[in-house]
Amino acid sequence: MIASVAEGLNRKVRSGVGISAIVEIILGALILFWHNAPTAIVDIMAVGFLVIGLYYLIISFGSDYGDQGWARVGHLLLAALYIGVGVGQFVVLAHSKSAAIGEVFWVIGIMVGITWITEGFMGFGSLGYFESTSRGWTIFASIISVIAGFSLLFAPLYGAAILFNFAGWLLLIVGIVNIFRFFFWK
Repeated sequence: MIASVAEGLNRKVRSGVGISAIVEIILGALILFWHNAPTAIVDIMAVGFLVIGLYYLIISFGSDYGDQGWARVGHLLLAALYIGVGVGQFVVLAHSKSAAIGEVFWVIGIMVGITWITEGFMGFGSLGYFESTSRGWTIFASIISVIAGFSLLFAPLYGAAILFNFAGWLLLIVGIVNIFRFFFWK
């Protein structure tokens, strides 16, 4: 019974990593290569974060975690953070006429940074559920996610342009690492 619960949870978390990785790669590429429409990209990012957040919300209620209640709490926290970032981006953009675009990206950078840090620590917390081949990728993805998150917390100080490109590269890197994590997941 416990093995089937762990196996079902493992499949759902793996799917979440794959979906997140695809969204992160697409968003990172859009940021890096579509410079003429920053608000459209931020809208696309907001939708992407809402999709990831809704997925985490669905698996947090749709999974039997058995005696691993911390995993449900972690997924609920990630769902709240991703949904909060997505909604926050829409709210900030709705009021951006009165704010400088640099301030808009500064707020978004902080929200995304906190989310990535949380996701990285969730990865560290889930290490006991993976076989040796996927443990290495999980550790690597968690380290990259935490570093990217802390980097985003400080990058907005350098202005919207640097943050935008930096966020694009970080999204692309985190997404690519998570794709490897997805494919090597056992």
